[in-house]
Amino acid sequence: MTDVLFIRRALRDAGLGSAILPRPGGYALETAPGELDYAEFIRLVSQASRDDDLERRSRDLRTALALWRGPALTGV
Repeated sequence: MTDVLFIRRALRDAGLGSAILPRPGGYALETAPGELDYAEFIRLVSQASRDDDLERRSRDLRTALALWRGPALTGV
């Protein structure tokens, strides 16, 4: 229980207190569209795959890769 209180306090202090929601069996973290690096990564890769301009495609893929720090989805 202490861990949950710590997390809730940290989120509240970061201005995200309403982002953690109680659910049966635990909690859920609610995020806005584009708020997660993963979602932005998928959007940029998808956009690049549809672009015929190689310069824009390259820029979008570099931007997507720059979002990752360490191995992707480690610990998930």
